[in-house]
Amino acid sequence: AARGEAGAGPSQDLGRVDWASEFNTAGEEWAREFTEMSKGWADEFQGLDQSELLNRWVEDYNAQSQLNRQPQEYEFAPNNPYLDHVDPLAEGRELFRQGLLSEAVLALEAELQRNGDSAEAWKLLGTVHAENDDDIPAIAAMMRALKVDPQNLEVLLSLGVSYTNELAQEEALGYMRQWLENHPAYSDLVPPAPPDAPLEVPQVAELFHAAAARNPEDADVHTVL
Repeated sequence: AARGEAGAGPSQDLGRVDWASEFNTAGEEWAREFTEMSKGWADEFQGLDQSELLNRWVEDYNAQSQLNRQPQEYEFAPNNPYLDHVDPLAEGRELFRQGLLSEAVLALEAELQRNGDSAEAWKLLGTVHAENDDDIPAIAAMMRALKVDPQNLEVLLSLGVSYTNELAQEEALGYMRQWLENHPAYSDLVPPAPPDAPLEVPQVAELFHAAAARNPEDADVHTVL
């Protein structure tokens, strides 16, 4: 889904994300990955019966899925031409406004190599990557922004959207719930729960429907629904 940052880029919202549908169709993705993976190691497991084979595949898939969901450290591009720019942050904003996403990334990376604690620069960098449908670096950048500014609503919602695109249901639902918890207009809608309590799509969807009923004009709420 195309996403942008208000006043900073070509799009003014995070875009609509049919996240419940994406999670419901995740089984189709897993089936396709099973077919691809099974071709690679069919010979290795030829002697196993069907149930053993399925159990082994589930273990391998879950391990790989968990590995893929681990937030990655953001890696800067080498030989950045914007390292000597007098104001790479302002340049990054302007390049993003013009829709020059790859150049905007370089300018913002140059800014962050000077000022690695800039939540604004990390957030904008994550937004640029998300606008370009590069969700893995978008997540890495937004995680850095969240580390500096843990209650930033734009960052929390963007992480929810990016993890939805990556079909990482647990993480997506967690950040969407955090967005509601930290939002002054909706925090009272979220019931207390242990930090490790499991989240389900209907549960979080119900919270967002309640938020939409309270404030039908909030575009961020409708982004998720």
